[in-house]
Amino acid sequence: MRKVLTQPDCVCVNLLLLLHTVNSVKFEVIGPSAPIVTDAGNDIILPCYLKPNISAEDMTVEWFRVRQSISDPGTLVHLYQDGKDQNQEQIHSYKERTSLFKDELKKGNTSLKLYIVKATDNGFYQCLVKSLSWYEEARIEVQVKAVGSQPVVSIEGHRDGGMGLVCTSKGWFPEPQLEWLDSKGVSVSTGPPETHRDSQGLYTVKLDVVVKETDTNSFICRLIQDHLNVQMNTQLHIPDELFDHTIPLKVSLGVIVPVLVIVLVVVIIYFRVTLKMKGQKNKEALQEMNRVIHEKDRVIHEKDRVIHEKDKVILENDVLLSELGIHTKRIPDFQISKQHAVDVTLDPDTAHTCLVLSENKKDVKYDKTKRVKLPVDPKRFNERPCVLGDRSFQSQSFYYEVEVDMFIMSWWVGVAAESANRNGDFPISPENGYWILGKKYQSKNIYAYTSPPGDISRDVKLQKVGVFVNYLERLVSFFDAEARSHIYTFTDCNFTGKLLPLLCIRDANTGSSSLTICPVK
Repeated sequence: MRKVLTQPDCVCVNLLLLLHTVNSVKFEVIGPSAPIVTDAGNDIILPCYLKPNISAEDMTVEWFRVRQSISDPGTLVHLYQDGKDQNQEQIHSYKERTSLFKDELKKGNTSLKLYIVKATDNGFYQCLVKSLSWYEEARIEVQVKAVGSQPVVSIEGHRDGGMGLVCTSKGWFPEPQLEWLDSKGVSVSTGPPETHRDSQGLYTVKLDVVVKETDTNSFICRLIQDHLNVQMNTQLHIPDELFDHTIPLKVSLGVIVPVLVIVLVVVIIYFRVTLKMKGQKNKEALQEMNRVIHEKDRVIHEKDRVIHEKDKVILENDVLLSELGIHTKRIPDFQISKQHAVDVTLDPDTAHTCLVLSENKKDVKYDKTKRVKLPVDPKRFNERPCVLGDRSFQSQSFYYEVEVDMFIMSWWVGVAAESANRNGDFPISPENGYWILGKKYQSKNIYAYTSPPGDISRDVKLQKVGVFVNYLERLVSFFDAEARSHIYTFTDCNFTGKLLPLLCIRDANTGSSSLTICPVK
């Protein structure tokens, strides 16, 4: 007797036939032919599709890193199996950084989204899709790039008969190349740079070199990254006084002393011949000879004292130079300071709301009537009437001049650390990252704002103030630019980062007086 199929029976049969069809059909896995190029820190999608666009909900989707070498075991990036993610064996660096598009699996979309790309993600990936009876895979290349920091250069000190220089740059991928050049563009590097990688896979490169004194004492650290088509240059000028000039002194003394001895011998012979020719008595001749011999002994003794003093000076000089010349010249020369003149303009984003800047950003006035309410910004001074320059300096010397209106009630000029606090009525002092000189309210005296402020001189009528920073020697000096005289120097300054020019002004005469950055003659 033949059994008649009911409606539920027909549904079950159709489902079994459909499941068999899905699991037995052949398909292709399609990925992009070109590499996926991205910046470190971005989110990216690694495209992968089935052809034809059949459902992958009941299939296995496996993403893994392709082996880069024989010793590289490959890494599991993401696994979808039995209708859910199975990432227990996922490599640790990909934890919580991968996902599939679950709603798109039924359309055959097996693409992977990778969050916050790292430099270590650079390489080839495999998209493997498996059904019960078939599997296919596609390979996708990811190229990560990261542009790092401008090379930072510094002076290490005397080494191997020259001056040691160091150049460092951070945050690169792929790895860049560093090279030291002289002022003529000729390489002075003697080896490859040191290379380190951080937890994100980004490169830090460092290159040191020992250079000799040249006509210009200017050197360039050049960074090149060919894959990113990037080239950066940082120039460094070494002050002449940092090089060892004691050798010419030794040579000069080595020549002068023998010449003095020869001259002395000639004088003795001259006296002998002269006395003999004049027929003076032997007693007088002997007395004169004894005097000359005594004088000779005195000169020799003086020579020994000079040589001893010279050796002492050379020894002290060597010790000082070994400390990068920090204590060799505590009070900078005015003319030498002016050789480091820079063009300074003011940054309106840092200016207190009572300050009015000129169109060329060289002049600042105090005008309380024009004060506007702005949102709190850590860049802007909200209590003290100050403004910073728009250019920062690090590991280099710089000089600028400010014209001071004699009718201003109070003013300050100097430099501030980029990291210094700008909000609130905080103390102005080196401990808080400020090295300034100025005039207090209702006072004619000039003060250096130490802790407590130091009264420098009384009734000083300054018209133009010169500000000089020697970053390497940790000095901030102030000059009367009109009188060409030194006023005050902060020594042993705790510079830990970038420095910015600083101007502050408070005045009762609304908008009538100003501080002006003037060109250095």
